Amino acid sequence: MGMEDSPGPPAVMAAKTESTRRPAPRQVGHVAGSLPLDMGRRTSKRSLQGSQWYSYSGMAPSSVSVTGLIVSARRRLVNKAGLGGMPSPRQEGLHNDALNGYNGGYELRNSRIEVAANMPTSPKHIQEMLTAFWMSKTLFTGVELGVFDELAKGPASAEVLAYRLRLHPGALERLMNALVALELIQKENGRFSNTEEAALYLVKGQQGYLGAQVEHLSQLHWRLWQLLPGAVRENTPRVKEVFGPGFDMLAAVYAEPRQLRGFVQGMHNLTVPDAQEIVDAVDFTPYRCLLDVGGTSGALVIAALRKYQHLHGIVFEQPAVCAIADDYLRQYGVDDRARTHPGDFFEQGSLPAEADVIALGWILHDWPDEQCHTILRHCFQALQPGGAILVCEKLLDESGTGPLLTTLMDLHALVSTGGQERSAAVYGAWLEQAGFRDVDVRLLEGSRDLVIAYKP
Repeated sequence: MGMEDSPGPPAVMAAKTESTRRPAPRQVGHVAGSLPLDMGRRTSKRSLQGSQWYSYSGMAPSSVSVTGLIVSARRRLVNKAGLGGMPSPRQEGLHNDALNGYNGGYELRNSRIEVAANMPTSPKHIQEMLTAFWMSKTLFTGVELGVFDELAKGPASAEVLAYRLRLHPGALERLMNALVALELIQKENGRFSNTEEAALYLVKGQQGYLGAQVEHLSQLHWRLWQLLPGAVRENTPRVKEVFGPGFDMLAAVYAEPRQLRGFVQGMHNLTVPDAQEIVDAVDFTPYRCLLDVGGTSGALVIAALRKYQHLHGIVFEQPAVCAIADDYLRQYGVDDRARTHPGDFFEQGSLPAEADVIALGWILHDWPDEQCHTILRHCFQALQPGGAILVCEKLLDESGTGPLLTTLMDLHALVSTGGQERSAAVYGAWLEQAGFRDVDVRLLEGSRDLVIAYKP
């Protein structure tokens, strides 16, 4: 018999019975173990309003990410799914007067209950984090087994899907029931189907497909995060410990063209909302050529060129990625004013020297300090006089304790790339050291902020 099923003293049971008639408050928790890409600047601020915990007040409404799929489900379902852990003593109605109520005709001898009843705060926040990775792994497994792809062909029972996917029917139904509870699929009359959200983002071939990002997180980053304690002890990434001394994560992604294309597609879909927010926050009217260093699909160049018809753009990337970015530039109809340029930003003279505005989007956080100085120095050399540089990173606040997104990304960099998240003050000092002037900081609602500086 489990802890929740064990009988208690009469007054305790009465309090519990009374409390269960009231609907539990909706809770919002964080999905541990995955890289959240859509939390806004205010996510580090938790406020207790009544008995609800809100931790995503600053999320950009248009942003979509792997974590966002899970978080949105958690917002709606943490109580229904039962993943929030044991209710707090006060929420269960176990008040001190009831627990200590010897006058009620009994004496409590269970000291654990007495201690729990007198706890000043509830452990629910911790309990939610303890089990949050269950939801991440449920999503990962659904994608990796092809559940969403198969359901895209039409509603089906667990038995039919198990036959098609060569899975155990009973175990598959349990997985799919959990996906229903997460509101990623639906169940009606014993047959399952994708929700609109899953159909858009978790089915191969869809324009918004995020499945490659899911697999990347599950197969690579999940294993790295398991060794976070060692990374903290030694201040080094865990790639060699997990995959061997000769393993290169980028090389592993680039090695298989289909996998690389899926990865770039996922990055594109995650980047589009941020790119649009950056374009809306920066006036590109004075500039004639935007160079996006490490621009992946060219999402920022595409957004800027579609808004500013006079602007030209260059996507600087690895050769294998450039071939894919060319397809995106054609798809969005900006290939007449945009092109790709292969190269290595660590090599002197590799960056084309024709741009008057350079963007570094989620580049510097991947690298240790010395490599960052090299990148900024090469950008300064390539930028036209009077031009601007845009450092697009989600900034740590000056205390280093927020926002939540950035602190978690900082740990992710620790275990994976050896890089680090930094504050506006750090980036500003680096830019001035590289020769830039007039540093300006702009905090955005999405998963990137801006540090802007100018070349004299």
